[in-house]
Amino acid sequence: MGSSSKFGRQPIAQVLHEQRWQIKRFADEHGLSYGHLFNVVSGRVAASRELQTILPSILGVPIEELFTAESRRKGGHSEIAITRDTEVSA
Repeated sequence: MGSSSKFGRQPIAQVLHEQRWQIKRFADEHGLSYGHLFNVVSGRVAASRELQTILPSILGVPIEELFTAESRRKGGHSEIAITRDTEVSA
């Protein structure tokens, strides 16, 4: 069946590219699960509530510019999204 994308490639992919981030380095530097973030960016899974909460602050971009409406709506709790305490400045 190959790699399917349930939610389609998310806009965060372009934001990360424009800010010159590689997904792995971004995840490592911000205490996020690389596997989960990769799956969210590629649209394989919906954006978890945890990522929806912290990524707009980290990237300085509104949530609507990071994830599609469907991904935001379908996102739930993920115990694997964050791998360490991540501080977010408001």
